[in-house]
Amino acid sequence: MIVGLVIYAAAAASAEADAANLAYVQCLFAQSRTAHQAGMSPRQFETMLAGRCLGEERALQQSGGDPGSSGQKARAMVVEDYRRIVELAPELHRLGELCRENPEQCR
Repeated sequence: MIVGLVIYAAAAASAEADAANLAYVQCLFAQSRTAHQAGMSPRQFETMLAGRCLGEERALQQSGGDPGSSGQKARAMVVEDYRRIVELAPELHRLGELCRENPEQCR
């Protein structure tokens, strides 16, 4: 009986950590989408992101799903992804134009 309760408690804690992690990641990427739509530079995005998703990050830490600095690592990864998207956007736009002009070459 006790083993069953321990397993159930571990599964519930894991589910809570998974849900908190999902909420945190969703928040980070929602901020990225918002920044992209607003045309923010990577530096502006990084500054804006520093003050966002703090509640989700706290909930993740409290759920036991974050061993410490991984919340900051996740933020850094989202900032780096945003930077790469901004850098690649002109090339992707040009590629899209070429494909619209010559769709047979983009297959």
